[in-house]
Amino acid sequence: MQPSNILLERILENNQQLQVEHVKKILIIYEEKSFFIGDTCLLFNKLRYVRSFFPNAEVDINFLNKKNMRLYRPILENSPNFDNIKDDEWSDIPFEDYDMLLCITYKEPVLLNFLYEKYRHQIRNRQFHLAVFSFSESTLAKEPTAEYLFPDYEALREYTVSNSSKVPCELYVTNEERAWADQWLESNGIKKGERLCILMDSASEKRKLLNIDVYFDFLAGILRQPNTKVLIFDEKNIGKETFYGEWLGKENIKNVIFSKQLPFRQDLALISSSYPKMVFGPCTGLMHCASSIYNNLLRKGLPVADIPLLITYTGEYLGERNSINVWWGDRTGQGGC
Repeated sequence: MQPSNILLERILENNQQLQVEHVKKILIIYEEKSFFIGDTCLLFNKLRYVRSFFPNAEVDINFLNKKNMRLYRPILENSPNFDNIKDDEWSDIPFEDYDMLLCITYKEPVLLNFLYEKYRHQIRNRQFHLAVFSFSESTLAKEPTAEYLFPDYEALREYTVSNSSKVPCELYVTNEERAWADQWLESNGIKKGERLCILMDSASEKRKLLNIDVYFDFLAGILRQPNTKVLIFDEKNIGKETFYGEWLGKENIKNVIFSKQLPFRQDLALISSSYPKMVFGPCTGLMHCASSIYNNLLRKGLPVADIPLLITYTGEYLGERNSINVWWGDRTGQGGC
């Protein structure tokens, strides 16, 4: 029998002996090949149920794609669902400190071999007690060459599906961040009593966006409303202010505020400000973030009257199981944001 198979058999024994009430430390290993803000926002929301399924456990999450940490951390900041957010290499992770490992990775065979090489002495002496489960196949984008070795945790998966279908996605912004956002907007031209409309003008795929002349006709119509300003995100500072000025003219552009090259977390805070009366955009990541922010603020007691109108436009959803309900929920409140 191959050494890695010996370890896999030992892991299966550990899995069977796992008792929910005795689990004290859990590690989630997360890796994907393609990052999308909306997909990630929804996925992290589902991982929140690891915490409530194991009420006595500390939950850590470790990301393997370091380049995406600048986006992972802002989405997870202030989250009560994870105790530690890391991006350690496997060699730096003390797996022996954890009772359970939940894998979301394309590299399960590599991980199995790594664990055997690192813990072969403990394995031979039956001192390796880590339980290992996989959410890889049910979570990651399909990869024809991927091989998933670790078993699914069926009870946890069913618990997650059941609860996530009832509770909308949440993203956690503090009162201090909201106060900062109000101050930033005021210092950039918004006045007390004015209405702010946030327009999202980018998406992962260009086909999700309105035709450019339709978009600017819509924007001009908003700017014709009295006491109204518009916020546009220019996260990479690519010169949107000049571009918009050419379409809108000198007078209209005075009522457009541009958020230029702010950190992602600060852009999320601006969405949460007390000033927005409408957030408008395509079915894309920032719209899911906006929805998740206000879901959380509503749950914490923000009056419905203070929540801006959220308007998402969509095209035709591709794929047999893909629909608007998957991403935004249906009228019974099930699924999505």
